[in-house]
Amino acid sequence: MTDETVDILLVEDNPGDARLIREMLKEPGAAGFRIENAARLDEALKRAAAGPVDAILLDLGLPDNSGLDTLREVRARCPAVPVVVMTGLNDEETGVEAVQQGAQDYLVKGQTDAVLLARSLRYAIERKRAEGALRHEQAYNKAVLASMADGLFVIAGNGAIRSCNGRALSMLGYDEKDLLSHSVGKIFAPSSEQPDAELERIRRGLRGGELRDLDARLLRRDGSLLAASLSCAPLPEQGTAGPEVVLVARDITDRRQLQEEQQQYAERLAEEAKLAREYAEAVLRVSDPQARLIGKGAAYKSIISFVRDAAGAPSPVLVLGESGTGKEVVARAIRLNGPRAEKPFIVVDCSTLGASLLESELFGHEEGAFTGATKAKAGLVEIADGGTLFVDEIGEMPLELQAKLLRALEHGEFRRVGSVKPRKVDIRVIAATNRDLAKEVKKGGFRKDLYYRLNVLTITLPPLRDRREDIPLLAQHFLEHSRVTLPGKKRFRRPTLEHLQAYDWPGNVREMANVIDRAVILSRGEECITLDHLPPEVRKGRRSRVPPSRGGRSKSLAEAEREAIVAALAEVSGNRTKAAAMLGITRVTLREKIRKYKMEPDKRER
Repeated sequence: MTDETVDILLVEDNPGDARLIREMLKEPGAAGFRIENAARLDEALKRAAAGPVDAILLDLGLPDNSGLDTLREVRARCPAVPVVVMTGLNDEETGVEAVQQGAQDYLVKGQTDAVLLARSLRYAIERKRAEGALRHEQAYNKAVLASMADGLFVIAGNGAIRSCNGRALSMLGYDEKDLLSHSVGKIFAPSSEQPDAELERIRRGLRGGELRDLDARLLRRDGSLLAASLSCAPLPEQGTAGPEVVLVARDITDRRQLQEEQQQYAERLAEEAKLAREYAEAVLRVSDPQARLIGKGAAYKSIISFVRDAAGAPSPVLVLGESGTGKEVVARAIRLNGPRAEKPFIVVDCSTLGASLLESELFGHEEGAFTGATKAKAGLVEIADGGTLFVDEIGEMPLELQAKLLRALEHGEFRRVGSVKPRKVDIRVIAATNRDLAKEVKKGGFRKDLYYRLNVLTITLPPLRDRREDIPLLAQHFLEHSRVTLPGKKRFRRPTLEHLQAYDWPGNVREMANVIDRAVILSRGEECITLDHLPPEVRKGRRSRVPPSRGGRSKSLAEAEREAIVAALAEVSGNRTKAAAMLGITRVTLREKIRKYKMEPDKRER
């Protein structure tokens, strides 16, 4: 405390004692006091209420009150003013009780000098101020803690809960007496998988002050669980009390619920996507046998994916590939899995009709349009209205008809032969050819504008020799749906399937269907299809006469090796470990060969 002037209210009814005390407080060792005297208690209380008083020096024996009742009255009426009791009685019990009643000190007249008196008064004032500051800080801290949105616990070194804020109590539904001095383990719900390990992990984190945003489950009083995020910090050690930590628990019920809802939503979407895939595959698998796609390899999966994509789009589709590869089957599958599934599917083969007949077949004619046209006739384009028109071998279509087909595609209208009246039509065109239309465009054999209109969604079907893994499945399909109906079920012997798989099938899937029909006829009442039922070229494993794809020359060893690697990687979705096992080489060797042939690295490498 500085040497500032201190206002003292002396409550003393004995004039001599009052004069002596004033003189003591004027001595050099006790300077700085301004004293005002009151001889009665009621007079003192009025003075204390009238203006600022730094301390009260109180005699317990007054005319209007005496003993400790005097002290209690002063403390009740002036609680903020420090009181030093000074009496002529050297009574230790009275002194102790006076301090317990709120006196800052107890002095005995005749045994107190000026320095001691001054020191006692200044100490009383200083202590009272410190107590006030402490109470203010405590009230401030209590208000801060009460306003916190998070629960706060002070955990003693022995793991007991020493204190907590109101939010902690409301979060868990406890009264303060039910938590304080109890083990911190009381508020934690053990893990269902490893109950002891989970609790020990939290306790270890508390001991080290190392918990940071740890997700945990708190146990409420009613037994329910509360999702919380835990963080802690060590408190400075005080004396021998041992280390303490502050534990903050944040209620993350809303966040956890949102995470669970997001997870459930993602799982629901995944399940719906799975069901959609299964439904699409079931439709492709179980629908009309003429539109059934059969296989299991990479080529089959690519075709299935294309059919799914094309089925939902309104654009024209162009299906390329060698004769007999199943272009019409793909067209039917696209139609069956799209919005026009219930509408007509009309097929026109451009390779079987001459130009004039093809025009009449496609667009119809009016009565008298040409010799023999005795009545009007609707064409296939008109019949397909609302549905799908499959134009097979479109590369054979004459140029003049290509222009009329393009108009039907772009403007949705056409004219019958012999008519000038346009007719409206809504069709989806799926075209197929075994020709290279891009080359035909360059040569002038196919209209560029029609080619660009058709070449929106395009797929090239691989020949059967490039999808040997699908041959057993296709053979079994054709056996079960043979156009030849004979009593009893039939099956293939293993050598028969091996020869079917070894053959190159120059006529592709169409040739296989005919070979299986022939085998069914020849097998008659036999249960099994054997080698004797196959054509000689298939029995001998003769390779096809299809020209090599690279300028008429045979593939080099390096080319064959590279194609084998590409096929293996495609089969296992880019997994190099599985591809290496399939090829019978190590993963390191496979990596070196990929680098050697400058193949694009697979970003999904595992």
